Amino acid sequence: MAALDQFFWRDERAVRYGDGENLYGHADILKFRVQRSAAGLARTLLKSGVVTYGKDFGTTHCEFQRGGQIGRQTQTWMRTSGGWRIVAAHISIL
Repeated sequence: MAALDQFFWRDERAVRYGDGENLYGHADILKFRVQRSAAGLARTLLKSGVVTYGKDFGTTHCEFQRGGQIGRQTQTWMRTSGGWRIVAAHISIL
């Protein structure tokens, strides 16, 4: 999980909307991820895609299954001086 934490933009404008939480800023996202157990988070990827817009901006999307439920995840990525970072993420369960 530590590796994933490094992919989030270290900025107060980073956003992560989860299935049961709205997180604003890197500090909130990191706090949530540190407190959350990784148990039960394994999933099967059903569909995925990546779309780029120029050389510094892109989105990813996937549909997954976890515990018999279908979920969706979208991430917005931006190239920064420190490399590619997630600036916004959304996860939901249907």
